Amino acid sequence: MQVVQTAIRDLVGREAGLKEMSTLGVTMATWAPLEARAFQCIDRMGGIFWDSTDSHRAAGDTVLSGWTWERIRTAQVGYELGFITLWLAIAAAPALVLRKQSHAQPT
Repeated sequence: MQVVQTAIRDLVGREAGLKEMSTLGVTMATWAPLEARAFQCIDRMGGIFWDSTDSHRAAGDTVLSGWTWERIRTAQVGYELGFITLWLAIAAAPALVLRKQSHAQPT
């Protein structure tokens, strides 16, 4: 868990909070089943969507039927974009709510 928190802290530039951890958890949880269907990873547990496909190839991982490394990389880019989109949405939501409340007229 410390490795994940360090990675997120590096990404967001501060201590990782519940919002960031939930975004990472959701993205990893949805990546793990896709990874299990796409290739056989021999050197670690699954779920890490930001691992390079080149490092998987170099480690001797094998692509499963119906998949190519290019197709896996395309899916991986989608998950990376999804992670960033979720993170930005979760980060922006409180600011938008507070902004809306500050502009509300007293009744």
